[in-house]
Amino acid sequence: MSNQSQNKTTQEVSQEALELYISGKFPSQGSIVRHLLGIYPHINKELLRIALLRRVQRYKRINSHPALTTECESVGLPIENVSNYWYKGKQYSIHVKGDKQKTYEKNLS
Repeated sequence: MSNQSQNKTTQEVSQEALELYISGKFPSQGSIVRHLLGIYPHINKELLRIALLRRVQRYKRINSHPALTTECESVGLPIENVSNYWYKGKQYSIHVKGDKQKTYEKNLS
C-alpha cells in the first residue's frame, strides 16, 4: 500500500465513495464502503458509512431540486440543513417536507 493512500482522510475517501456511487458500478453503499476499506484499512468504517450517506443525500437533494440548491447558495444556507420548505406560487402556497419514508434497510437496524 502506498503512503499516499494511507494519508487520505475520511473526507477524501468519502468523496471517492460518492464518485463510485455516482458511477453505478456497485450495487449498494455498503459494498462501496467494504471496497474502500480494503484499499484504506486505516479509515473508520462507521465514519466512512455516515460520510457517504450524507454525501449521497446531498447529491440527491441537489440533483432533484436544482432551484432550491441555487436559492440556498445565493443566500448562504447549507442545503444539507434543509428538511422542508415552502413554495409560494400565484395560486398555491405549498409546504414541502423532506422524505421521511422508512426503507427496508433502515428497519433492519
